[in-house]
Amino acid sequence: MIMFCAMGPPGGGKSIITSRMVRHFNLLAYTELDDGSIKSIFNNLMKYFFKSFNDGIKVLYNNIKGCYSFVNRLSFRSI
Repeated sequence: MIMFCAMGPPGGGKSIITSRMVRHFNLLAYTELDDGSIKSIFNNLMKYFFKSFNDGIKVLYNNIKGCYSFVNRLSFRSI
């Protein structure tokens, strides 16, 4: 069984993670990436994904890229 969980930092109604709970999970932490790094990673993933599609679908790539960037900025503002 695989369980994937996410938790924000304590505060604002969130509790501290107890040692009893932590022993069941691996903790992964990373620094926040800037917009340029996120766009570069997303660009490379999308280019690889879209390379097998025909030209009519590849045209949508720029629209998807713009939507992703917009949603990404909004989601990080609300965290």
